[in-house]
Amino acid sequence: MNQSIDLRTVADRPVGLFLSGGIDSTVVATHLAQSGHADMTAFTASFPGSSFDESLQAMETARRLHLPTQVIPIPEHIGQDFRRIVTDMDEPFADPSAIPLWYLARETVKYVKVVLSGDGGDELLGGYKRYQQHLRSAWRGERWHVPLGMSATPYAKGWRKWQVEAGLSWRDAYALRFSGLTPGQRCFLQPDRDIPAHYWRMPVRVSASPLQQLLDIDRLNALPDYIPRKADLCSMSQGLELRAPMLDYKFVETLDTVDPALRYSTPPKKLLAEACPLLLELGLLDAKKRGFNPPLKTWLNEDLAEQFHGIDQRLYDHTQGQLSRDSLRTFIGSSLAPRPASDEQLLQLFILDESLSQLHKLKNEEPS
Repeated sequence: MNQSIDLRTVADRPVGLFLSGGIDSTVVATHLAQSGHADMTAFTASFPGSSFDESLQAMETARRLHLPTQVIPIPEHIGQDFRRIVTDMDEPFADPSAIPLWYLARETVKYVKVVLSGDGGDELLGGYKRYQQHLRSAWRGERWHVPLGMSATPYAKGWRKWQVEAGLSWRDAYALRFSGLTPGQRCFLQPDRDIPAHYWRMPVRVSASPLQQLLDIDRLNALPDYIPRKADLCSMSQGLELRAPMLDYKFVETLDTVDPALRYSTPPKKLLAEACPLLLELGLLDAKKRGFNPPLKTWLNEDLAEQFHGIDQRLYDHTQGQLSRDSLRTFIGSSLAPRPASDEQLLQLFILDESLSQLHKLKNEEPS
């Protein structure tokens, strides 16, 4: 791990660190401070007044390590930047945390051109709570499910969720642990299409360990398509190079030789505390994982409220009818009325709408 971090400090431009209040970036920061890089600035996102603001924890970590810190307040309102952010993503990348990361990268590049991060630790060491949540039903395996067929529903919670899950195998039902549209919701929005449970790449060999099965799915999908991709899109759009020491292939190969009982501990990542006692001193191993969550309700009901108007028709047109207008109206509702869509799902559709609208405009501007 230390070698991986050292390798990524080599640069002919200023180097910094993305430091949250979490375990992985604290491990990276600790080694930097102990290996002659105590002058490296730690950049921290701040969400003033919110329950998910980890900047105070990050500042305490930096204080213990004597690292200079630059706190970047994330704007509460995104209306004037929304189109630019969607453009910079270069695809309809709809993870809400990409938006604050875009702001963090935009400000960080004013000081440094390279940053290190703690990305990858959760996927490699079983750090996400979704693993333990889904393992509770691992007894179902691949055979125990009720062949009900895919039930089209705009709702993702309550008995409808259990109905959808009961109709899927245990591994396929892992898709329900993510915050995107459920298989049932996708069937509802695309009633004329046969909708699979997911579009994942699945491992060729299925591990005997249920936890390893989930980690293998994430290795083939979440790692290449989600967290690291989000980091690349947000950072490179600003001319900032982001490096993730925990995704070094030699470090991953070393982890693969570790006894699973040590690697996948309870609480997660106890293995890292041996190299970084600060994790225990700060109580990070037992701390609640807060993530990088933005103020969605403010964005939807204030900054992006105008996007409700005509979104059903635009998405119908720009997808050549793949998305049903009637289903979209039911699913999205209005800015004032209750709706089946969660705030995160609504933002995902707003991003898709804006991305497709931009592409449609570019297509029409092309010379004939």
